[in-house]
Order: sequence, then structure tokens, then C-alpha cells
Amino acid sequence: MTTTSCAQCNTTFAQKDLFATPRGLVCASCNDAPPIPKATPLPLAPVGIVGVVLGSLPFGLSFSTSSSMTINGVVEASSRRDYVALALGPVAALCGALALLAATKATDQKNLRLGLAAGVIGLGLVQILRGLGLA
Repeated sequence: MTTTSCAQCNTTFAQKDLFATPRGLVCASCNDAPPIPKATPLPLAPVGIVGVVLGSLPFGLSFSTSSSMTINGVVEASSRRDYVALALGPVAALCGALALLAATKATDQKNLRLGLAAGVIGLGLVQILRGLGLA
């Protein structure tokens, strides 16, 4: 570990604890700006983020078919299928289930993680319903 002195108060610190300023490397007490907080981990497992992306794609991409049967000018039956939603919906729901499994093992922000994972599962189910023409 490299130690360096603060350019302002001349106290020795580990170099990682000093801030680069126009005055040189200074310690936190001599720095005008507060220190940058450490990054917090994402509340959703990476597999859950993949699920959000895959579950959102069918809102913008679509490959669908539709058919209807008309008798005497009255529509008797109709169906619609969106194959992108049918393909990606189950994958998104599976990613959400894996994120839910990871959230049960979490120690911090457990309720937030569980809620986000359940939301990913819900997004996958919505896409399945959309793919079947039910939503």
C-alpha cells in the first residue's frame, strides 16, 4: 500500500484515501467536496436484469399472426399469436424465478429484491398472455 502526504495539511494517508484536486492530493477533511460514496450492489440479481430486458423486448418487437371467422357478417371466432412474446415470456419468467431464488438467500434489501423478482415473473406471464392473444 502506497502512502502519500496531503498537499494541504501534510498528514500521511494511504493514497487511496486522498482526492485529486487542483491543489494536488488532499485528504477528506481538507477536500471541499464530500467523498464519493461506495457503489451499492444492484437490488436485482443479474439474471433478473436479463429477465427484465427479455420481458420488455416483445413490447417493441413483434412477429404475430391473426385469423378470424366471419359468418353472415358476424365475427364468430378470432385468434392472435405473437411468437416473440411466446418465446421470450417463458424465458423472462424463468429468469424471474431464478432471481427470486437468489433473493431468498439475500441478507440486505430482501423485501425489495423479492418484489423486483416477482415483478420480473409477472412481466414474463404478461408476455405469455400477450403471445396467446389473451391480453
